[in-house]
Amino acid sequence: MNDPARPSTPCAMVETSLAAPCIATSGISGSAGTSPQAAGPDLVICIPTFRRPKELRALLESLASEVDSASMAVIIADNDAGPSTADVIDAMNVHLPRPEVIAVAERGVVAVRNALVKAALRVAPEWRWIVMIDDDGEVTPGWLSSLV
Repeated sequence: MNDPARPSTPCAMVETSLAAPCIATSGISGSAGTSPQAAGPDLVICIPTFRRPKELRALLESLASEVDSASMAVIIADNDAGPSTADVIDAMNVHLPRPEVIAVAERGVVAVRNALVKAALRVAPEWRWIVMIDDDGEVTPGWLSSLV
């Protein structure tokens, strides 16, 4: 039954906690996830960051064992994390596929998450899944395979 109060999109943007990252499947007709021979990664991991380089490094280190560079992309939205973000990413380059980094000048989680979704559609237009995990999160072995 259709509920007019509920959004008709496949995944409404919601605030997430460390225990429950936001994951969405694509449902965009004629775009993400609809091609049987999709080009590019199936999964996009999106990370908003704001002035927490130590936490970002810990998250990226925890993701390193979960990442298969052939089937996923990593996008980091820098919401004024400063030059230390580039240092963290450069240090992790040997363990992860090179993340796409986007600067988001407008403050706030909504602006950052919207920018991440737009970047995901640009970087991997045929994505099937998008996962958002905040920079202060860490993942455990098997985390990603349990989600997708």
